[in-house]
Amino acid sequence: MNQFFEKINKKVKLDVKKLLKIMVMNRIVEQRSKLGINNKLEYYGFKRFEGEEGIALQWLYRALDVLSERKEEIEEHMYRQRMNLFNSKVDMVFYDVMTLSFETQQMNKIFQVGYSKDKKFNE
Repeated sequence: MNQFFEKINKKVKLDVKKLLKIMVMNRIVEQRSKLGINNKLEYYGFKRFEGEEGIALQWLYRALDVLSERKEEIEEHMYRQRMNLFNSKVDMVFYDVMTLSFETQQMNKIFQVGYSKDKKFNE
């Protein structure tokens, strides 16, 4: 992925790899908004933008735009890397869509009170 992101970084003049690293660390440690990440950059070992150094809030948003614009290219690259690494044949691919929620006041066999990823209980 290093070579892949180096190629992207040259085109957009943004360190997408570093910004992605910060956003992934945020997801693993404690999920915050992009503004929340920007306010806690020191926690992740980075500095906020001042003068010529650090990370600016708008760069996090721009990195998401870049990743979104190149989604298919990234997926294809990762697929090829996996195929080269494991020398395997793919019959079926699963895609994680588990960030899903539903709110209602009526309970039935399908809709039941349970734990929420955003730390809401009994909703």
